[in-house]
Amino acid sequence: MVQYVKPSICACCGCEDRHRKGSFIAEKNWPNLLYLKVTDAFILKHTPKTRFTYICHQLDGLLLDPKGIRAVDKDFGKFEMYLCQDCKGYLYRNVMPRLALNNHLYRGELPDELKNVTWVEEMACSLYKTTAHVTRIYGSNKSSDPLQMHGNACAHPLDICSAVKILPWTPTDLNDLISIIFVGPRKLTEKDLQKLKPFFVRREVIRKLLNMLCHHNQLYIGLPPPDAEHLALFPEYGLLPGLEERIVY
Repeated sequence: MVQYVKPSICACCGCEDRHRKGSFIAEKNWPNLLYLKVTDAFILKHTPKTRFTYICHQLDGLLLDPKGIRAVDKDFGKFEMYLCQDCKGYLYRNVMPRLALNNHLYRGELPDELKNVTWVEEMACSLYKTTAHVTRIYGSNKSSDPLQMHGNACAHPLDICSAVKILPWTPTDLNDLISIIFVGPRKLTEKDLQKLKPFFVRREVIRKLLNMLCHHNQLYIGLPPPDAEHLALFPEYGLLPGLEERIVY
């Protein structure tokens, strides 16, 4: 039996190397990492210094994904860094990698209480609405389950320049992104709808996420506090209001 091995994480861009074309590089062969040194004053002010401290102290002060760094001996005397093919090529040419975290792509760290935000909760707090979102919905992973749901969620074209002045977006705004086409022998019951977890929202999570973004993300600086009237339109915990009416049978 073939055992699945998770893709390695690139220390430079933080992406999973699904193509598996990168490699772990011994410390003595590391390229010039000067481009990965954190110099952004906003990031330095709003991020704990421990975020830029690694098991290999030679890397301290750089903006890396720690999951891409490992010790190769039990005494932590030698280290390796994983670089995907893209980032490795740029760094060995002394060029800033286009997807490097330090190339204006780092947006801070989510606190533990916000690491399980749903897609809809993220969209409620986004500055721009997406123009397309496609997903496959599974209500069960058992093919024998008669209530197993298969479907597609499709977004209709929107104004790509549409930006928000007040956050969060309302449920009506978010529903404009989504249409769900369900193929099945009957309409979904209330119990079936409870399986659509990616489309669940929590009012308090949206509020906390917005407050965190306004204090730690440069793009949100200057925005007014979360709008109380918009927040009141979301449930404490439940399916996005109005989504049930967007389902086409």
